[in-house]
Amino acid sequence: MNVKKIISVFVAIALFVPAIITAVPANALTETNSELDYSVTTDRIFSSNTEEKFKTAAWSSGKIDTTAVIKSEEELQKYVSLFFESSIVEKYVSKYNDSFFKDNILLVNSLYQSCGEESLLKIESVTTSEKCYNVFAKWVKHNAVAESAESALFVQISVPQKSYGEYSVNWNISDETNEEKFAAPSFAADSDGKKMIEVENIMQYPELPTGCESVSLTILLNHLGYQVDKMTIVRKYLPKMDFYWYGGVYYGADFRTTFAGNPESEYAYGCYAPCITTTANNYFESIGSESKACDLTGTDFETLLTEYIDKDIPVLIWITSGNLHETMLTSVWTTPDGERVQWVAYEHCVVLTGYDMDNRKIYVSDPLVGNTSYDYDRLKQRYIDLGQQAVHIQTQPTQPIREVSTYGDVDDDGRITSADSLLILRQSVGLEDFDDVHKILAEVDGDDIITSADALEVLRYSVGLPANSIIGTILEEE
Repeated sequence: MNVKKIISVFVAIALFVPAIITAVPANALTETNSELDYSVTTDRIFSSNTEEKFKTAAWSSGKIDTTAVIKSEEELQKYVSLFFESSIVEKYVSKYNDSFFKDNILLVNSLYQSCGEESLLKIESVTTSEKCYNVFAKWVKHNAVAESAESALFVQISVPQKSYGEYSVNWNISDETNEEKFAAPSFAADSDGKKMIEVENIMQYPELPTGCESVSLTILLNHLGYQVDKMTIVRKYLPKMDFYWYGGVYYGADFRTTFAGNPESEYAYGCYAPCITTTANNYFESIGSESKACDLTGTDFETLLTEYIDKDIPVLIWITSGNLHETMLTSVWTTPDGERVQWVAYEHCVVLTGYDMDNRKIYVSDPLVGNTSYDYDRLKQRYIDLGQQAVHIQTQPTQPIREVSTYGDVDDDGRITSADSLLILRQSVGLEDFDDVHKILAEVDGDDIITSADALEVLRYSVGLPANSIIGTILEEE
């Protein structure tokens, strides 16, 4: 679930809007079909806040991309209380009681939309297909309110518990003049609508039961030619923090920037894109590489396919485990900065590697199950639920990984620099674990042992001093 976006919307509403929610009649907003009976209602709250305020407090009115799943009156009360003052909570929660939640589940979506001369979103129908709730809506002109007004729209879908199961939610929004229900992405892919990047998978078990993010990063780094293993990433470069009690308060990491717990433990949690971006950049800095990791959080899923996968660039994405299990809010703790955070259960990280549009499949390298495929719409929804988090590794274009190996060049950047010397020194004292080829490349002084003398020889060569060794020559591989 995209907690950050939901919080931003609810907090903005609590600050800017009146304390009374006006329920809009749900006529023409209820759809019944032979399989399920849905009740779709909306609440609108109007305010005259400036456009600038809304830009800093909410996301684009062109999307509805987050679904909060509510299964009890108590859960609704706790959830809404995080963001609303008591008067608003009472009016909102009073619409749903224990009797309602015995038979139903409530799906809640929120967004800001412009009123006055601008478009309003109108819910038209809800149908099902392939274990997915399809909500159809369109933007229509609306002139019944003041021109300066802004609106916060809450869409509430009531679904019978017995029919809910493992369904996901797919929002289909079109213009009033557009009869298309689904907007098909435009792909610059093969003529058969398929694209697949060959990536060698690495499994996280048994060493890293909760280390999917670090292992996915390792998969991506290895694919790009960097010689690093998953345990090195976790133990040397991943920011992490254990939990502790102090003064009656349970403290833990801000999982956005720091891994919550230890990925070598089954009882840890995980981390988000900013943390893995930092992890990758820590690694690049240590080996003297000018490559860098870029946080792509907020990028539309289709953009990942057209701008990265179509160009043979795999990326890390956050979805859920358990065959794309529905998200749910679970554990709560306090960060060292005093902020209370709540974990989203089933958080998972994989490498996005391709798609098959004809069969609506997405290919990933999953550290839990290997290279596999998932349903396109369901995976996209889980990507949205986890906040549209993604990470891209931008390799230095002027220093590509070379197809030939040179003695002394152990970071594969095509140059012999002090960074190579540092890596060889680290190898000599057991802080790196070179593969067989890089051990050969590091041993330049001819004594068949990697020592500080090899590191010194490389350092001398890097600053232009004469070297009496094989450094700089090409390794002839058999």
